Amino acid sequence: MSISVPASVPDLREPYINKLRYIIGTFDWSHLFCADDDIDVMYCNFLTILHFIIDECIPRKYVVVGPRDPDFVTPLVKMLLKKGTDCVDLAELMQPMMSLTHSLLRLTS
Repeated sequence: MSISVPASVPDLREPYINKLRYIIGTFDWSHLFCADDDIDVMYCNFLTILHFIIDECIPRKYVVVGPRDPDFVTPLVKMLLKKGTDCVDLAELMQPMMSLTHSLLRLTS
């Protein structure tokens, strides 16, 4: 029996990627290159810093992929489907207000 698995989806929109590029480009990497450290320690420190910067710059959204979801429903597809459903729900919620606004506009013209 499969269980539902939470998955994270990174938000790779341009502003977040630009922020990541800027932070990586302006970060002071000189303290990584100490004469006392061997290459494995430097590489481990580099990855730790890089993962920290990515986590700080790129937000993540979490979705749950369940056992009933088809194989083609990846976490990204699931997130987009939820976003579309939220937009439809919002449009249905706004419909009475839009009708009232149109009625008022017709009365004033």
